[in-house]
Amino acid sequence: MRDYPSSSGIRPTRRYHRGFASPSGPGRLLQKARQALHERRPEEALQCTEEAMQHMGRVGELLLIRAAALLDMGHPRIALSYLDTAIDMDPKNGDLAVERCRVYVELGDVLGAADDLRELTELYPSDPEILHLRAMSEELLGNNTDAERFYRDAAALDDNAFPSPFRVPAEVIVSEARAILQALPNTLEKQDIRPGLQVFPVPPMALSPGEPVPFPPTMLGVCLEVGDLNDGGMVRSIADPICMILFQRNIERSVRSMDELKDQIRQTIIIELAHHLKLSESETNQALDGL
Repeated sequence: MRDYPSSSGIRPTRRYHRGFASPSGPGRLLQKARQALHERRPEEALQCTEEAMQHMGRVGELLLIRAAALLDMGHPRIALSYLDTAIDMDPKNGDLAVERCRVYVELGDVLGAADDLRELTELYPSDPEILHLRAMSEELLGNNTDAERFYRDAAALDDNAFPSPFRVPAEVIVSEARAILQALPNTLEKQDIRPGLQVFPVPPMALSPGEPVPFPPTMLGVCLEVGDLNDGGMVRSIADPICMILFQRNIERSVRSMDELKDQIRQTIIIELAHHLKLSESETNQALDGL
């Protein structure tokens, strides 16, 4: 633990001294750019920033890593702000564009992601990550034939990192889910609930451009109050007060075997029910251990 005064920021009374920094270093160049801008010499200011950028070639990479970390932590809008800044600095950087497509998907802008990925596919036709993301975006838009083709192409290039989804008939998903719902662990059974069940290929509400997306298009499942759904909702003819909704193609994309599929369905149902019932983390873990 340390005790020290807070920074007073940049002060005009401080003068540059050669012992502190190189005149050609990014900090010194940025200082010169500020001074030139203040003195209405914008051309010189711009030149200084361009020179400074030559010393900061990995800033874009740093912003990309921060954005990817924020996305994985569930903060896609903050991640997008970092990526937009990085792309302004380096508009031809394909890595940044690919990461922004991932963010677009999580924000529900599947159409925006698909548009960018179609262009990226033309630029990088042998990049398995781009092909896999292209397949996912086409799949979420309902273009299953194109999706399967791009999944195959990606897997052919790198099956370990980008395998094709593990496809099963919808009846398999329904059967496994019903078995789990009929044998809920004590933690959930005591809540006296028996949710209805619906299985959809992908979240339909993710395909409404310009409309708020209540959950990410890549979500595996969600537990909803049937009464909360409007006439355009996904659940139809369900008498139960709540309904467990599973998204088949998202689940298939996340697994590689039948055992993984069964376990993913189990985890999705238990976690989503626990979240709906506002159970604590320990109660949720107890429910997972009990099934």
